[in-house]
Amino acid sequence: MSVRYKSIDSIRGFALLGILLVNMPDFYSPHLYMSQEQPLVRDVASFFIDVVARASFYPLFAMLFGFGFMIMFENARKQGHSFSSMYRRRLVGLFLLGCIHAFLIWYGDILISYALCGAVLWFFKDASVKRLLTSGLSIWLFPVFIVASLLIVSGDMTEETGLYQQIIKESFETYASGTLGMIIHQRLQDWLYLNNVYSAPFLFVSIFPFFLFGAAAAKAKVVQKVENYVLFLKGTLLLSACFFLLGKLLPYIVGGKRSYALCS
Repeated sequence: MSVRYKSIDSIRGFALLGILLVNMPDFYSPHLYMSQEQPLVRDVASFFIDVVARASFYPLFAMLFGFGFMIMFENARKQGHSFSSMYRRRLVGLFLLGCIHAFLIWYGDILISYALCGAVLWFFKDASVKRLLTSGLSIWLFPVFIVASLLIVSGDMTEETGLYQQIIKESFETYASGTLGMIIHQRLQDWLYLNNVYSAPFLFVSIFPFFLFGAAAAKAKVVQKVENYVLFLKGTLLLSACFFLLGKLLPYIVGGKRSYALCS
């Protein structure tokens, strides 16, 4: 019998709430094409979301995916069940659900990316805790510093040029009065704007390492033996909070630029 961890379910709900907060502007406007400049009253809220929530909750959600993956794998192995067929069905279902979500409901879907990254995660099912952590760190740390440096140097890349103004206008018109076919086509365009051959490597390094960290936590039985990891967890929380605040505030300090995230 599989065991549900109430603490994990609570953290998952907390992560989803933060992701919802970040993505709310995209639910009612073509926010991905719009400039980040906002009126002063709204900019206070934008600053809060940018510093506190943006790019802060999706890593947690991704870690929980990796955690669940390893728990399912170990449970299946203990019970003598075939994990490969079950996991394959789950990934296919996740991918199909993501397609429905992305092209019929909202372009900002993450399930397709999770299904594809989840397929790569399969090759780490037998990895040790050390290998999971070192692999995750090596995939994540080097690219993140390069990307962060490029974003700080490049500044605001979402200025409302004439091209973007036209796209914004067409997006409003399509979603307001377009046919179902036009709306689906617009969603496909929006999805491809975020998910393409250029963004794929960045999406991978912003999601997959956290899959590995979550899998490592499950294999190390952090939840079951949390009392043994109290000091480690507190130290990690303190260090990550300092790094987090520095990374979030630095773009504002250096020329008042806004921080960015590849995936909210």
